[in-house]
Amino acid sequence: MDRLALDASVVLKWFFKEKGSLKALRVQKKLKDKKIRLWVPQIFFFEIINVIKTKSASTSQDVDLATQILFKLPFISQKTNQELFKKANFYAQKFSLSIYDAAYIATASINQATLITADEKMAKKVNLKFVKIL
Repeated sequence: MDRLALDASVVLKWFFKEKGSLKALRVQKKLKDKKIRLWVPQIFFFEIINVIKTKSASTSQDVDLATQILFKLPFISQKTNQELFKKANFYAQKFSLSIYDAAYIATASINQATLITADEKMAKKVNLKFVKIL
């Protein structure tokens, strides 16, 4: 079973039709079918819902629906702890990233998973073997 971590840039493609949405939806299907194990940092849920909420055309119902979808899926939530912060800070400092972005990389690293991202700029910047572009 594949061990993956996803960042918000991939999951947002489930809710907004844009380049890469079909690939992102394939990942969602694999997660639903329990063909992959998928880790996310705890901030992931807040980040997704915040983006959906702040989109000008979104409604309260859109936010509720997204919340229902997210919490029905078997994500493994990486506990926020000192180990996560230490690794996130390491990656943030090394690659001049936000702690938020670095938390996804740290989550993948801690769980020996491959991080899938739609953020090509970040993936190329860090150039880590376990960070892949969607």
